Amino acid sequence: MINYYQIFLIGIFATFGALFRYILLIFYPFNLSIFNGVFFANTLGCFLMGVVILISNECEIMSDVTKTALIVGFLGSLTTFSSFGNQFFNFFEARLYIKASA
Repeated sequence: MINYYQIFLIGIFATFGALFRYILLIFYPFNLSIFNGVFFANTLGCFLMGVVILISNECEIMSDVTKTALIVGFLGSLTTFSSFGNQFFNFFEARLYIKASA
């Protein structure tokens, strides 16, 4: 059965994840350095995903709907792989192979 409430929450949380990612890109723009908004968003998002999973499994303080909205919506939107892939190809085109590998 389709849970429309969960779909709605995932969409709302994904909106905030995308906005937070965009804010990180404004503060840490792409300038051919290793540390920028894309790297920071992916690192922070992966760390927070582990924290959310650990806390939700150990303490059972949130429902499955909320956990899915946080992980799939907010953190999934924050850690999109497409931006990371775009950064890789920008490094590669600029012949910065070591940075592309990192």
